Amino acid sequence: PKIEFDWSLREGPYPDMLDNFSVRWRGYLVPDKDSNATLFTATDDGARLWLDGKKIIDDWTPHPLKENKAQVQLKAGVIYPITMEYFETNGDCSAHLQWLRSAMDRKIPIPTRYLYPCDPDDPEETAALRGP
Repeated sequence: PKIEFDWSLREGPYPDMLDNFSVRWRGYLVPDKDSNATLFTATDDGARLWLDGKKIIDDWTPHPLKENKAQVQLKAGVIYPITMEYFETNGDCSAHLQWLRSAMDRKIPIPTRYLYPCDPDDPEETAALRGP
């Protein structure tokens, strides 16, 4: 329901999957208010992020924990396709998707009430999420 993962040198998403893997999360972001938001990825290693079919973060390189950000204009009630890709080479691994919606807020993981899964068997939905 949200992208907020930290694994140590001895852990991974599955017992036999510690290094050399990639993940793609796809779904929809539906904000409840208009905002000039900042979306953040914090990953060890690479990350790419698409919003509404546009690649807004592209850091597809191996590196220690690193934060990337993109400014976006969000409208309340609009359904935005969102895709995050992540890869891990070796060592520690982590993947986080966060947002900051105003100067009065603090940066937090995007709450699950704004994220919705897509149906991977629906060709129209998956085509919209592939990005350019």
